[in-house]
Amino acid sequence: MKFIDISKFNRVAVALAVIGYVSTAAIAAPLLHDYELNGNYLDSLGGPAITPEGGTMTATYHQLTPTIPAVQLNNNNNGLTLNSPGLTDPGAYTIYMRLDMQELRSQPYDRGYIKLLDFKDGGYDDIDPGKGYTSNVYYDNGLYAYEATAGSGKSSLVFYGDSGGSSPTPVITQNQWFDLVVTRDATGEFKAYSGATLLFSFNDAAGDAVFDHGDNTMRFYQDDLFTFDPDPANPHRADYEFGDGRIDFIRIYDGALSATEIAAIVPEPGSLPLLAVGGLGVFFLARKCRTTVAPCATTVA
Repeated sequence: MKFIDISKFNRVAVALAVIGYVSTAAIAAPLLHDYELNGNYLDSLGGPAITPEGGTMTATYHQLTPTIPAVQLNNNNNGLTLNSPGLTDPGAYTIYMRLDMQELRSQPYDRGYIKLLDFKDGGYDDIDPGKGYTSNVYYDNGLYAYEATAGSGKSSLVFYGDSGGSSPTPVITQNQWFDLVVTRDATGEFKAYSGATLLFSFNDAAGDAVFDHGDNTMRFYQDDLFTFDPDPANPHRADYEFGDGRIDFIRIYDGALSATEIAAIVPEPGSLPLLAVGGLGVFFLARKCRTTVAPCATTVA
């Protein structure tokens, strides 16, 4: 008689049971919006549609192909905008989006920064009629991809603000899909993930990552007005921190998911860029320079 070792099957069964439990009952923060971007901008859960700021919808993703001319003063650089997302707390959320950065450097100034998440409505509520910018660089804060070496084809993930952090090494590869997950909880703890792998975290005491402007407006993969206006008197503000790319989907949860919960919703985490990162702390912060195209400083915490 042949005996079959079923231990490995038991292990698989247990693992599947755990994943199933985590993906349903254990996730406390409900999925609030699910934008699959498969031929339309509708929320599959019946919420408000997300608004394209230009760009093209295909059968499977939203395509960003922004143009360079200075006439684009309305910030229509092909990203997506969600007004009134309906968060219980505009400072407590999880955002899971998949994107493909086809350009890592903004043109025509060859800056390595591309803005991925804007939390302050791009500065629209601080713009006077007929005025394309103010001196309030506060609105330049947000989450960016940053290619430190031109032509490397790889960017780090960076949060630029009063506090912030960066992935210790580049995690975004040009022309490859990247699973980006960010969370912020009610205590102000902000975390950024590559798939299910924690890249950095910090305490957002200043509220830079709170959606508290406009109608709690969320802006995805688009620049703010304060580096967008090509004013000859302020040439360093014409940085055009956006570029060609694609957005596959955006999912928004009404609260901060735990690391375990994130691992349950991100498919095939082993295939994503992984980093051996200690759970907490800020490892590297590339500060954006207002007058040059180089980082102003490198801070090690």
